[in-house]
Amino acid sequence: MVKIGEEVTETLEYTPASLIKRRTIRPKYAKADGDGVIIGDLPSRPIEKCIAESSLLAYILVSKFVDHLPLYRLIQKFSREYDWKPAESTL
Repeated sequence: MVKIGEEVTETLEYTPASLIKRRTIRPKYAKADGDGVIIGDLPSRPIEKCIAESSLLAYILVSKFVDHLPLYRLIQKFSREYDWKPAESTL
C-alpha cells in the first residue's frame, strides 16, 4: 500500500485546572491496485462524534448535578479560565 495522507482527530480532556487537547493521528493508505483508501479506526468515545472525553463529561455532570452549577455558568468559567467557548450552534 502507498500512504496518501492521514486523518487527525482532536478531542478535549479535563484534568483539574487545565484543559488538554489530545490529538489522534490516523494514517491513510491507498491500496496499490487503486481500489480504495484505508484509514485507521478511531478509539471509542463516550459520545459518538463529540470532542469531549469522559473526564470532561464527568466534570460537567458533577458540576451541574452535585454542585448545582448551571451550564451557562460552566461555559462562562471555561471562557474565563481557558479562553475557550463552544460554537454558537451547540448552545
